[in-house]
Amino acid sequence: MQSVRISVPATSANLGPGFDSLGLAVNMYANFTFTLQDEGLQIEGCPDEFKNEDNLAVTAFRGIYWRLGKRIPGLKLEINSDVPPTRGMGSSSAMLTGGVLAANHFLGNPFSKTELLEILTTFEGHPDNVTPALYGGFTATAVHNGKPHMASFPVSDEIKLCALIPSFQLSTSSARMALPNSVSHQDCVYNLSRVALLIKAFETADKELFSVALNDRLHQPYREHMIDDYKTVRLNAIAAGAAGIYLSGAGPTIMCVYFEPAFPDRIAKLLSGLRNQWIIKPLEIDRAGATVEEI
Repeated sequence: MQSVRISVPATSANLGPGFDSLGLAVNMYANFTFTLQDEGLQIEGCPDEFKNEDNLAVTAFRGIYWRLGKRIPGLKLEINSDVPPTRGMGSSSAMLTGGVLAANHFLGNPFSKTELLEILTTFEGHPDNVTPALYGGFTATAVHNGKPHMASFPVSDEIKLCALIPSFQLSTSSARMALPNSVSHQDCVYNLSRVALLIKAFETADKELFSVALNDRLHQPYREHMIDDYKTVRLNAIAAGAAGIYLSGAGPTIMCVYFEPAFPDRIAKLLSGLRNQWIIKPLEIDRAGATVEEI
């Protein structure tokens, strides 16, 4: 039997002003082992409700075979993931990326990485999470004439991230529904200027730039009310020494950029008395992206 192991990093998208365009890969991983078999589908390592053909890794895997007109084989899928679902850490993008890379491998790699990004963008609907999942690092992606175009940016080794992951979930679709149908020119200019500053802040580890550049007017103000204790958590993160704070993806995870080693311990103490449990997860930027290993 043919088997392949795929490891996909979690991702943190939007980064404040970079709505649906900016993303970071971080060192939490969804690990998959795909094994071809004559027929049938077996899935291990996830809740029973996802042990079926609607599993995103399976649908992505089969989608690649379908695109090439190939017979879809039987499959055994083993999942071992640290990426929390519906928390704004790219769990769906990780599943899709895993499935696409596995199928591409078994078929002899007919698609380039650029083509895989295009396919993944079609599956996901927007590229801000799938791009860093595939490439790693700090990325920006724009869709032009139906095709995604991406760029990677340098990130200082001094940058430290800390995810504040709550015990409750927030679906991306619900968070999307909270957004207005239109925004003002003034708010668009506000965000554009901060995206430019944010790219430089990641390159230079400029704490003052982060405090300005991670602000946003396009999505975060409309989603804050959906996250219990958001304002309290934000104020405590600033008090603990965060250089900047933003909603990871659509939330509810709140990501902090920090430089002082004591920050994770400080914020853990400050959030310990809240009614919801918050997991404090120091993170590093994954610079490699998804990996494929034949076994």
